[in-house]
Amino acid sequence: MSHIPPYIARGGVGIARSARGTDERDTIRAMKRSCARPTCAIAAAATMSYDYEARIVWIEALHFEGHPMNHDLCAQHADRSTPPQGWELRDERSSRGIYARHAS
Repeated sequence: MSHIPPYIARGGVGIARSARGTDERDTIRAMKRSCARPTCAIAAAATMSYDYEARIVWIEALHFEGHPMNHDLCAQHADRSTPPQGWELRDERSSRGIYARHAS
């Protein structure tokens, strides 16, 4: 089974990325979003999405457009995320965050 990126709609779950290129307005809009974790007001740095049927959780670089089926997370919460038991976590960010960079 080939990997279907989480930003491609799968069975009504997920969101397609914008076909247009990124511009300054997209970057500013993305920077205004904060972490979805309760009581965390840190700026979002990653987007987490799910494929319930395949039991996969994806963490990617912050999508430029928010979507109610996805969750925006700050870098710390994205780095510390764990999938439910029996699920697979696929961290597809180009940089794994501050914790992974300092790991031995």
